[in-house]
Amino acid sequence: MTLPIAATFRSITATSRLNLDSQIDQAVQALLGPATEQKCGMLVTRDSLDGFTVRLSYSLPFGSVHERDEWAR
Repeated sequence: MTLPIAATFRSITATSRLNLDSQIDQAVQALLGPATEQKCGMLVTRDSLDGFTVRLSYSLPFGSVHERDEWAR
């Protein structure tokens, strides 16, 4: 079954470190259902100073959450 794009990722813009942790936790929780349904992992990517994306990743094992930093400093 193919999921709608909106069900496969969450974009986050954080204004503080405390805010960031909470927003990432909320995004991971929101994607737990789709990740379980699709039997895939999740990837948290830092895209900029305050921008992050949490997305389903079929290349990661089910139940895992990996982090990647792609911010070009």
